Amino acid sequence: MTEAAGTEELDLQEAAELFRLIYPAFAALLDKAEAARGPLKEFHLAMAAEHAKSGVRILGWDSRRAINAIFELYKERYLAEGRIAADLWAADQFGCDLEAAIVESEDIRELEERIKGVVHQIRQRESELQRLRRELSQLEELRAELSRPVILHGTAASVVGAPPAVDTTETSVQTDSTETDVAAAERVPTPTPAQ
Repeated sequence: MTEAAGTEELDLQEAAELFRLIYPAFAALLDKAEAARGPLKEFHLAMAAEHAKSGVRILGWDSRRAINAIFELYKERYLAEGRIAADLWAADQFGCDLEAAIVESEDIRELEERIKGVVHQIRQRESELQRLRRELSQLEELRAELSRPVILHGTAASVVGAPPAVDTTETSVQTDSTETDVAAAERVPTPTPAQ
């Protein structure tokens, strides 16, 4: 056997092993796509193959070419004879475990359902938080409104938590038409018109 033939055989063995590793993810992608679209066309098969291959690091140009050729053969079988025939061919030629692909597909479906449930819970809680934030904002605005000082008959008094307004006219003493310092300090100045 020549060195080139030995290298080519190793590349094919490596490609077959890579295909066996990639196949469960590939089958799961096919299941998902077929559930959404029915039997797939060439483009969708190629996309599923690319997504499945992206999960595995393929070293060497020859290995990459060989794995692409295997997926091309699978695609031809799928388009000509259907999914079941293509899966049986993969199991026969490369030892792909159909049950492992089915189990992985079911596991993926369960995970997808769980993810959808968690996303739904997150959205519900986010909307609840938004409602609570709006309520908090309204309450803070109401508090600010109620805590503003109110002018009552010339005196300033706070509505919330302030002592009742005291009538200073009874306690002030006038001497020679002048008010005491206390009464003058409590009086609210009146604005003067601008000139």
